[in-house]
Amino acid sequence: NFNHELSEKSNMVKDLISIPVETSHQPSFIGLWSIKNSEICDKVIAFFQDNEMSHSEVGFYDYADNSVKYDKEMVNAKQMQAKLEDLQSDGYDPIKNYFLMLEKCFLSYCESWPTIQTDRIGVSRNCSIVKYLKSKKEFNDYNYHRKSAENAMDLFSFKTYLNSLENEKGNTEFYYQGTSINHFKGLTIIWPTDWTHASRFIPPDDDSISYTINGTLGYTQVRDQKIGLSFDELRD
Repeated sequence: NFNHELSEKSNMVKDLISIPVETSHQPSFIGLWSIKNSEICDKVIAFFQDNEMSHSEVGFYDYADNSVKYDKEMVNAKQMQAKLEDLQSDGYDPIKNYFLMLEKCFLSYCESWPTIQTDRIGVSRNCSIVKYLKSKKEFNDYNYHRKSAENAMDLFSFKTYLNSLENEKGNTEFYYQGTSINHFKGLTIIWPTDWTHASRFIPPDDDSISYTINGTLGYTQVRDQKIGLSFDELRD
């Protein structure tokens, strides 16, 4: 019984606030929550700031050229990847604690869609903490994660805003759903990775700084090959 299994797993969801998503198409399959414990966000930002040597530039994929391009006038951002093999080490506790909170969001998501096989899904790839700065030109094409076969095992994208921005800066827009989700600290989004949920991030156009953490959830094992990290492994 799907609902019975989920109700047993989701007793931790009480420290989240589930937020309805208003879209032009229903159901939207977009989940939205507000994390009450904002300290989780603060510690992820501090982790990012304390590991400056691990930062790299953020590029964009040029499909005409089939290559990644770097142009700060279009995408002015730094990122730090949290690799799967590091998530179980003590130094990565801020990211580990974030993912244990994300699991609660995911279980809440699955209560709405109880046919999802929660026991087979976990963190499917390295996640990225990103610091966005002002860009002079727009490069805001809608995109989705499963554009390539190598991402076929990734089922859900996630994003958490780690700080708040004023005046509706730094939104995430969903093309087919006709909705835009504002940049408020602790706001966490989960959505399917396929073309049905093409989205784009509109970075701040002033001197505001956006901090986000994003990545994907999906299958952690295919046959005998391990390709991700389960939430149980993170807990242990």
